[in-house]
Amino acid sequence: MGELDMDQVPVFRHVAHRVVAARPAPPMLALDLHDVTFVDSSGPNALLLTRIQAHRLGTTVQ
Repeated sequence: MGELDMDQVPVFRHVAHRVVAARPAPPMLALDLHDVTFVDSSGPNALLLTRIQAHRLGTTVQ
């Protein structure tokens, strides 16, 4: 991935949504951000929105 910025956030959100919306919903979504080298202000917002969506569907995010 490399960066979690306003150019990459839509890609991240799309993939995260597909994973969380899968049926049956996964019990946990583990995000490995080890290779992320840059996060702008849109990154934390995307992570928070992913966590909220996952929580509503019964999935925890780590």
